[in-house]
Amino acid sequence: MDFKIHDAHNIFYVAVLTITYTHFNLIVMIRIKQLYFIMTASYDIKDLIDACSCPVNVVVLRNALASASIDFGLNTAKEVIEFICNGGIENPKLINTKKWEKNPDVISIYVDSYSFFSGKKHGYLAFMFSDKTKKWLIKSLKLNRDLLERSEFYNQLSDIYSIQQKLK
Repeated sequence: MDFKIHDAHNIFYVAVLTITYTHFNLIVMIRIKQLYFIMTASYDIKDLIDACSCPVNVVVLRNALASASIDFGLNTAKEVIEFICNGGIENPKLINTKKWEKNPDVISIYVDSYSFFSGKKHGYLAFMFSDKTKKWLIKSLKLNRDLLERSEFYNQLSDIYSIQQKLK
């Protein structure tokens, strides 16, 4: 017997009822298994990019600025915001959305995390929007140290091969 349970974070679970007979004893087990995960972003990344055209709407947090300086050579908040506004975030892919763990306010704020490319660099961007201040917050901008998924690697190789074939 299977039935689905849905929670507030778009994670679907299946409860599996297993009945096992062992020498006249009835054992009933209920296992909860994660069936699949539907990830949706809390924000549209295009809204962040658009907001960067008016720098007063965006705040770059200290740790984000430090890693952006080391990994991308962006030494000021203005440079980070211009980088985002001027197409520095290429091919963004949603990694996850979760509550901001170190939020000083009672109001919940969710953080969207993306992997992206900027030229040959594989980057990581995490950002959020504060309803209280009406500002976008750049929480993290750094190199993405996670390996590309195998399918993404093969997709990129396929794209390179297609371009090479067109150039011949």
